[in-house]
Amino acid sequence: MRFALLLVCASVLSAAAARLEPADPQLGERARLVLDSVPADSTEVPRGSNVVLRETADPRLFEVIAVRVGDAAIALPATGDTLKWTVQPRLAQATPDSLRPIQRVGTIGPDWRLHTLLVALVVLALLVWWWVRRRNAPPVPTTFQVPLEPPHEVALRRLQEIRDAGWIDRGEFDRVYVEASRALRGYVSGRYRVPALDWTTSETIDRLLDAGYEREDVAAVDPLLRAADEVKFAAQRPSEHQAERWIDEARGWIEHTAVPVVYSTPEAIRAAEELHGGHAS
Repeated sequence: MRFALLLVCASVLSAAAARLEPADPQLGERARLVLDSVPADSTEVPRGSNVVLRETADPRLFEVIAVRVGDAAIALPATGDTLKWTVQPRLAQATPDSLRPIQRVGTIGPDWRLHTLLVALVVLALLVWWWVRRRNAPPVPTTFQVPLEPPHEVALRRLQEIRDAGWIDRGEFDRVYVEASRALRGYVSGRYRVPALDWTTSETIDRLLDAGYEREDVAAVDPLLRAADEVKFAAQRPSEHQAERWIDEARGWIEHTAVPVVYSTPEAIRAAEELHGGHAS
């Protein structure tokens, strides 16, 4: 049968003014299409069916690759001829030998056993390191640490320092309100556990209300914070009387809302007595 096909192809090729080398390229096999004459223009360039035609440096020579099983053809527009042949399948007929399973060669994919062993060794090394470090670590001290000063004492002392500095008398109101507002916000941060030093006044007030603190106390500190904002950011210039009154109202609000520190353990009481000169509240 193959010999008959070769004869047919040879007769066709002889009349087509072109030849294939080899005569009937099979699937994936590279061949050459050789033309007797150079195509006059693009309309005379050969066209392939179920094959790939690639031009080469020689205009009379094309590379041919069969890409599909079945009938293949190359049309030659210059002569009107067509080269035809049949691309045979890899297996003409299934046989027991061709269907025999492929033998396994080595492992497919990574060997997870080795990876698991490496991970286990790393975890074991970390556990040993943690155990040795913990065993050799110095004992944790059991002493009770008392804050140096409660937040209300820090704020009240700072407000008094601002008043004694003479800034109000010299008309340095920007400095007065910046430092006094920082003292007030520092007390709010320590007393109510909100970052008032980093938040705006609106954010601070909203968080205090959301946390459920006394609305009267929150309402009283709101105008103090906003008055300080107007001086710091809106170039508001208060009088000496207004600055003195702001400090007095800030002191009063801090004293009203302050929570005294209660020392309930012997260690805390002794530390507080040493801090406060022999007595603890």
